[in-house]
Amino acid sequence: MKVLSLHRYPVKSLRGIDLPEAPVDERGLVGDREFVITDLEGRFLTQRQLPIMALVRASFHHEHLHLRFEGQEISAHVPDQGDEKIIQVWKDQVRARRVSPQADHFLTQALGTPVQLFRVSQPRPGRDKKTGEAFEIRFPDQAPVLLTTTKSLEALNAAIEHPLPMSRFRPNIVIDGLEAWVEESWGKITIGDMEFAVLKPCSRCKIITIDQLTGQVGSPEALQALKNDVKGHRPTADFGVHLRVLRPGVLRVGDAVQQRPV
Repeated sequence: MKVLSLHRYPVKSLRGIDLPEAPVDERGLVGDREFVITDLEGRFLTQRQLPIMALVRASFHHEHLHLRFEGQEISAHVPDQGDEKIIQVWKDQVRARRVSPQADHFLTQALGTPVQLFRVSQPRPGRDKKTGEAFEIRFPDQAPVLLTTTKSLEALNAAIEHPLPMSRFRPNIVIDGLEAWVEESWGKITIGDMEFAVLKPCSRCKIITIDQLTGQVGSPEALQALKNDVKGHRPTADFGVHLRVLRPGVLRVGDAVQQRPV
């Protein structure tokens, strides 16, 4: 087994970046989901509410966030100090700092609704239900890292009329070279010199029905297949697995992946 591709999403629910390598700390890929877009009341927004978010590109270098949409772009300096605001992310409250009025204006124009952009200043807590151990996350929904496999995608695509690309599932790590769905049974894995604990399968939502190149919402057939067809009847449409970082380091495309005893 080996790493086929690596992906970082600087702003939650905006388009991601393909990487040849990525430094990883205890909170996941450095710079992944470091930023979040909210409404004016501080509630986080994703492609669930605004599918057009898929069309906005974001990159983060040297404390500058670069945003691009339909030929327009902006580069905003991200302050490391400033007033904090409490952002509601699911049931959690996260401390974050506003990036800039210019970034807010750019995203408001792009998305067609008043929004604000924030950077996490204090990660929120998570807990490994298998061990009870605590970990920290930035703005991902549930865990520091998301891993998917090519064989599981092939198995899903064989069960639906319109095959999906891996980008629909917004993973951080894509691996190749194992049977479909085996990842759901893992306890721990090593990738290169790094070690991860597998927390649980990733329960999917309508975002996998959104074309990441057009922002158009498509058929729910993949959600239905994940619940009813490819793995038997399940209460949730699972694809990929959540990981937490046990030993940080640098991930690289081509790194060997090995299952480890729990």
